Amino acid sequence: MYQGYVNNHEKSVALMRKLNEKEKWTEYCTNVRPLCQRFDLASLLILPIQRLPRYKLLLSEIHKNTHESHPDCIEMKKSLEKVENISLQINSRMKEFERRETVKKIERKFDGSIKILEPHRQFIREGKLWKVCRNKDRLYQFFLFNDIIIYASSYGRGYKFHNMLPINAAFRIDIMEDASTYGAEKNGRIFTIVSEKKSFVVYADTVQECKKWLDSINECVEEQAKKAHSGHYKTDSHSAGVWVPDSHAKTCNLCNDKFSFVNRRHHCRRCGALCCSKCSKYKLPNAESVMQRACKRCYFQVNVDEQPSKQTSVSATNNNNDDDHKENKNRVLDDDEDDEDDEEDED
Repeated sequence: MYQGYVNNHEKSVALMRKLNEKEKWTEYCTNVRPLCQRFDLASLLILPIQRLPRYKLLLSEIHKNTHESHPDCIEMKKSLEKVENISLQINSRMKEFERRETVKKIERKFDGSIKILEPHRQFIREGKLWKVCRNKDRLYQFFLFNDIIIYASSYGRGYKFHNMLPINAAFRIDIMEDASTYGAEKNGRIFTIVSEKKSFVVYADTVQECKKWLDSINECVEEQAKKAHSGHYKTDSHSAGVWVPDSHAKTCNLCNDKFSFVNRRHHCRRCGALCCSKCSKYKLPNAESVMQRACKRCYFQVNVDEQPSKQTSVSATNNNNDDDHKENKNRVLDDDEDDEDDEEDED
C-alpha cells in the first residue's frame, strides 16, 4: 500500500494543480483548512512519503547516542538496518515505476500502433537524425531503448511508426571516416546503423549530437552483449545490407548494364547493392523469414555456404535458362508492380 502511494504521489500532485485552477475547489480547500490543523492539501499529501526518511533519521540519532553496553543497542541497530533496507527497496521500486511510466508515455505517442512496454526495457534517449534514403534524406525521430531502436515521423501530436530495430548480435554501428560520397560537410557526424531488419546511413545536425548518439548506442550494444544467454538477445541473426542511394550508381553492380526507364534499378535486400532486374530475380529469407529480393551473388553465396555438398548443382543451375529458374520457389522473376523498392519501402 505504501509503495503504491509513493508511486502515485506525482500524479496526485499533478491532479491537485489542475483542481487548484477551479474556483469552487479553491474555496472548498480554504473552508476545510482549519479542520486540518492549518495544513494545505499539498502538505498532507507529502507527509506519508516523508515519514519513512524521518524514522530513519530518528533511529540513526538514537543509535548514535546509545552506548554499546546498553541492552537496547543491538535491537536498535537491527531496527535501523531494517528501515534502511526498506527505504532502499522503495527507492528502487520508485525508479522502476518511473522507468515503466517513461516507456508508457512514449508508447502512447504512437496511438497504440505498436507495443513498446516490456519488463526488461529501459528508455535511454531520443532525438532527431537524418536518414539517408533512396531519393532524398529524411528527418526522423529516433528513440533509443536498452534493447531496441525505433524511428518514426511526426504525425499530428504524436508519431507515425516506421521501424523497430533489435539490438542483438547482428546489430552494430559503423563510423564513417570519409563522408565524401554523402557530402564532405557531413564528416564527423555521420554513421551507419546495421541491424538484422534494416541497415542505413544516418547523420546528426552537429558533431556533438552525433557523439552523444554513438556513445549511448555503444553502451547499449555492450550491455546487450553481456546478456547473450537471455531470450531477448539473438546470436544467430544476419545483418541486412545498407542500401546504396539511387544517385550513387548508374549501372548494375554485377553485370554493369546501364540503368534506364526499361532496365530499372533494384536493391538487393541482403547486401544493399543496386542491380538490374536480371541480376536480382532471386529471393532470400530475411530475419523474419519473409522472402525478399536478392541479387545473384548473395543468392548463390548463401546456397553454397548452407549446402556445400550441392555446390556443383548450384553452379550448374546458374547456367540454366530463365525457364529453369521459374521452378525454384526461392526465385522470382522481376515484377515492377510488386517490387519492394517502391516509395513505401523508404522506411
